[in-house]
This record gives sequence, C-alpha cells and structure tokens, in this order.
Amino acid sequence: MRRVILLLILIQFSIINFGQIIADHRVVDRFDDIPAEYIVEIKKMWLSYAGESHSAAIRTGLTLLESLYPAYDVSVTESGTPEAYTTSHLRASRATWGSYWYSTGWQYAYGEGDWYNNPTALSRTKAGISYCNTNSLTIGAFGYGWCWDMTEGSPTANADPVYGVHWYGRSVHGPEGDKAWGLDAADYAETGNSQNLDSYLNATQEYIDYCTANSIPTKVFFTTGTVDMYTGECGYQGSLKNERIRDYVDAHPTTILFDYADILCYNDAGLLNTTTWNGHTYPILHNDNDDSPSVGHIGTTGALRLAKAMWWMLARIAGWDGSTATGINSTEENSSPSVIIEKTKEEIRIRLEDSWPLATVSLYNLQGTLISSKHVSSDVLVLDISTLSSGIYFILLSDGRERFVEKVVIL
Repeated sequence: MRRVILLLILIQFSIINFGQIIADHRVVDRFDDIPAEYIVEIKKMWLSYAGESHSAAIRTGLTLLESLYPAYDVSVTESGTPEAYTTSHLRASRATWGSYWYSTGWQYAYGEGDWYNNPTALSRTKAGISYCNTNSLTIGAFGYGWCWDMTEGSPTANADPVYGVHWYGRSVHGPEGDKAWGLDAADYAETGNSQNLDSYLNATQEYIDYCTANSIPTKVFFTTGTVDMYTGECGYQGSLKNERIRDYVDAHPTTILFDYADILCYNDAGLLNTTTWNGHTYPILHNDNDDSPSVGHIGTTGALRLAKAMWWMLARIAGWDGSTATGINSTEENSSPSVIIEKTKEEIRIRLEDSWPLATVSLYNLQGTLISSKHVSSDVLVLDISTLSSGIYFILLSDGRERFVEKVVIL
C-alpha cells in the first residue's frame, strides 16, 4: 500500500530549503541570526556583483556593516587583480574577467551589454567564469547589478495592449541597438527590439546551467532592478519587469534571487513605500533609504540594508538552512492557519482559508523539476499523486509576494 507522509518544514521568509534562496526585505534583520560557522564559510568567498555605478551601494554597504559589526569582515577591491583566496574576510568587488569590449583582462564596469544583450556578452561572461575557476579565483557568488537599464531612455510610441504602458529601457549592444524593451518576445510589436526581460532571465539561467555542466562551484544569482528615479508610468513598467523576475524565480525552486528592489522599498520598520500611476499601485524607494550621504544613487541606510541581506544570502549559499531551529511535524495537517494540507492515498488536497488571488500551486521533485502546476481558482485544490514514484517532492503555493512550501515524502 502506498503511504504518503507529509513533513511540514517550518520555513519562514520565503525560504525553500531544497535550493531556492530569496533575499528580500524579510531577511534584512536576520543577518545577525547567521551561525558563527557560516560566517566562517562566507569569509572564504568572493562576491562579484558586476555592474556600473549602482553596484557601489553593495560594496559600500558591506564596508559600513563591518564598521558597525566587526565580525562581518570584508575587503573590497576596486581595481586590478581581485584578492586571492583567504579565510579571514569576505572578498567583494564588481570585477569580471573580460567584457563585451575586452576578451581578457580584469574589468570593473559591466552593463547590460556585457551580461545579456548579445552572444558576445554571453560567451565572454562564461569564459570569465571559467577563467576565474581555473586560476584559483573562483567566484563564490556572481550576479548582475542593474543600473537604470529598465527605466532609462525614451518610451515606445505605442502602449502595450495588455498592460497599457509604454515601454522604457536601454539595450546597449543589443541586435537592434539601444532601444526600449518589454517583458517578452510579444512586445517586439511595440518596441521593435528583440531584447526583453526574458533576455536577462535566459542569459542568467544559461550561466547557472554552464556552471552546473562544467562542475564550477560559482553560484549565479538573479537580481531585481533599481528603484531610484522610479516614478509615473516609467516606474510602473519597471515594477512589472521586477515582478517578472520574481515570477521566474518562483517557478524555478533551485534558483537564487537577490531582490535589490524589494529591499529598498521597505524601511527598517518594515513599512512599504508605494506610489500610483493610472490606478496602479506599485512599490518605490523608501525615503528612509535615500538619506545622505549618497552612495550608488541611494542613501547609506539603504546600502546598509542591502549589505545585511547580502550576508544572509551568502550564508544560505554556504549551506545555512536559514533558520535558528527547524521544526518537523509528521501530522496529517499543516499547522498554518491559512493553508491546510489533507492527504489520501491518491491525492493531496490543499485548502485555503485566506484569499490567495492570482496564486499558483506547483509540485516539484527534489531536483527542482516541475511536475504539475495549477492556478488557484477555488479554496480547494487537488494534486494527483497516484502515479508518482517514491521520493521527495515539494508543494509551492505562491502569489508572487507570499510563498508557502511543504515537503512531501512518498513511499
């Protein structure tokens, strides 16, 4: 007889323990929860947050954090050869080996044209990852630091028929040149640009797959865009692009996201700053994070928030499960008051006591492969497990902002 055992993993702050790591505003104040043994592991790592002027906020924030909390040692390199392996502090820079313009050499300015806008960018970024790995400078964590790439430039002449916005953005070194861009290939009709948000997603996933295929331990992570100079229609379409990145990560349980935008739209009290355009409410940079002096186009308070979230993310990459204690509950029902899991031999029923508008329920195997997915259309959803092989699976309920995860062991 098939037995289904539901093991409830008490996962907080959008953490998916089998691989997905999401560093957003909910983890900022958890940097000091990192166990000492994982701080030790982070001090063996090199973080390359490759970007232009905005990326300075990450590096400065890390230095500010160290000045307040000496245990969070960091050494920042701004030029020349990155610092060699050490166990005494985190190494941070924006250095890459090569770029769109240069096939070799250490580069300290990296834009959209170097990360995802053309085949040369992809080829040289991969080559750079490989070069670092084979020359004793393996990158521990590698991500793209957006500039105003989502929101700068002139808008499209026509509005998108689905979202009602004119698209903005820059696509330096793109096939059609530097033009506005949308969410996906369907937006070519408005933009005349083959580059879109999916170009970034596909390129970043390609780097992740490249590292996996070549046994390179570098962890490539997704990032969201900037939120300064982020108002009106331009800001709203930028928020749509950030949401598409979050949606992609939600659908890929082994991915890592540093949610730069989300971290800066909340203040230290947990309050979200929003604005509206044409009846749409969307998050914007919180005024508290735009104090003086300015660094990387935001204030030092915002930079410090980014640094705290970065240490949390690096600890997760180093192997920390993200919690101070893990609870495992083998009872038949989830203890969450809003989501109740019921089981039979052939199916799993998910009862939603609270509203989850626009949410999706997905079932993944341990390797992160999507088995099935359903949009929430009622307060009861049924997943058929009658044909599943024995093993570990995960249920993910997500509406793009809130996430609920449950581990399922089928014997």
